[in-house]
Amino acid sequence: MPEDRDDRSLLAITYASIEKLPDYPSIEQSTATLIEMLKDTVDLIAEFTAQGPAGIGRFDSLVLAALIRSQSTVVGFLAMIEQRNKLCAQSMIRFQLDSAMRLIGCLIAAEPEELIEHILNGGKPSKFKDLSGQPLNDFRLHTRLSSEYPEASRIYEQTSGYVHLSVRHIAGIWAAEASRPDRLVFTSPDALPHWDEIQIRATMVGFVWATSCLLDLAFKWQKGQQNASETEARPENT
Repeated sequence: MPEDRDDRSLLAITYASIEKLPDYPSIEQSTATLIEMLKDTVDLIAEFTAQGPAGIGRFDSLVLAALIRSQSTVVGFLAMIEQRNKLCAQSMIRFQLDSAMRLIGCLIAAEPEELIEHILNGGKPSKFKDLSGQPLNDFRLHTRLSSEYPEASRIYEQTSGYVHLSVRHIAGIWAAEASRPDRLVFTSPDALPHWDEIQIRATMVGFVWATSCLLDLAFKWQKGQQNASETEARPENT
């Protein structure tokens, strides 16, 4: 392991201050990765819509909605990185995770068709149950997602403090370098909270990871649909 690499988990590094930069991609490298993911997203959207509305099934519609949401989220995330807007950028990780959780929820739901329609109408999955009878609340969804993508639950928990109003937001007004145990100093009220490069780089890795989970689910669904179509089109042996 390189001397400058931190051996803690991704999330421990993302949400804790450390002195040395770990062996993470640079901001420029992660940006390039996300731009490639944007291209993959556009390609997937084109594939899902190639046959027109008649070729889009119910679950296809949900995947398509997730891809369109992801496309906008990636563009917005990159803008927040450029602006060094920590509080907005951190919460965007959950946007991607939220979409992935809903996709996998529909795959394990006892009533998938009804759940898909419910979600597309803006409803919450928690009103439905999975095949084992467990309610599809956020805990069930992110733990099930973790069985496919092991970091999901930890990222869900760590980003909750940015999605919901919490101490993470008020912490942004303290000037860390100027403050002392007996004297807290405020930052300028018109300045965004300070964001160290290590935190930016780690946040980008977390966002890339969450986006890759969503794209992986979409790719798998699209591949499954293609295989099903090829099977149906194949002539039976006589």
